[in-house]
Amino acid sequence: MPIKRIIEIFSIRPQTVYDIIDRAYEACLVFAAERETQLGAKTAGRGAIHIATDRQSYTLNWRLRADKRNTVLRAIVSTEVLSGYVFPVHLNYDARSDVTQVNEMAMLLGDPTDSVGTEVNAQQMWQMFPDEYLNASGAVECLGHKLFDAEDCQGIRLRVKTARGEETWDGVGNGPIDATLKALGADVRVQHYDEHSMGTGSDARAVTFVELAAEGLHGDVFGVGIDPNIITASVRAIVSGINRVCRHRPEVLPGAL
Repeated sequence: MPIKRIIEIFSIRPQTVYDIIDRAYEACLVFAAERETQLGAKTAGRGAIHIATDRQSYTLNWRLRADKRNTVLRAIVSTEVLSGYVFPVHLNYDARSDVTQVNEMAMLLGDPTDSVGTEVNAQQMWQMFPDEYLNASGAVECLGHKLFDAEDCQGIRLRVKTARGEETWDGVGNGPIDATLKALGADVRVQHYDEHSMGTGSDARAVTFVELAAEGLHGDVFGVGIDPNIITASVRAIVSGINRVCRHRPEVLPGAL
C-alpha cells in the first residue's frame, strides 16, 4: 500500500510512518546480528557447516496497469541447519528488464541447448544477441546523422544506404526520436523507449531500447542501439527495430522499396 494511502486511512503524520519504518529496519539489523552470532558460535571449530537449500516460487499481482498478467518469481533460499541462519534470498527479478522483450528474445532463440548440447551461459547468449539486434542487415542502414534546428522543432539528416544506394533523408519532429521516424517515413508507433549505460568513465556507452508497433503486425518488435553518443544509440535502435518490422511488413518503410 502506498505511504500516502496509509497516512489517509490511519490519519497519521508522514513522519510517524517513517519512524515506524526506521524501527522495523533497526529490529531487522538486531535480528540479523543475533543470527550471525549464533552462526559463528555453532560453526566454530567444526570445520564444515551444513546448508539446506530450497527453491521457492512467488506469484505476484501484475506490476503495470497496462499489463495485468501475474508475475511468477523464483528464489533460491539457503539456511545453515544448526543455527537456523538464513543467507540472502536471491530473486530472479530485474526491475530494469522488460517482460515483453525477454519473451521476444526467448521465442527468437528458442532453446539453444538443443544445438550446443549444454546449458548456455551469459557470454554465449550475448554472442547471439548482436546477430539479431545490432549487426543484422536490413532494408535500410544508417551511415550517419546530423541534427539541425527547425524553428521550434528538432531536425535530423540521415545518411542511409538502401537497395538503391546511398541517400540523404531529412525529418523534423518534436525531438530526435520523432525526427528520425519522420526522416525514415516509417509507418510505426513507438510503444516504449528506454535507455541504460554500459561501462564507466571514458569506456561508457549508451544502450537504448525501442518497442515498435505496426498495423497488421502480430505483437510488438524491439530494436536496440549501442553507442557512446546517446542520440546515435537512439537512431540505431530505431533503425534496428524498423528493419526487424520490415521482415514481416516491408511496406512500413516505403522509402526503401
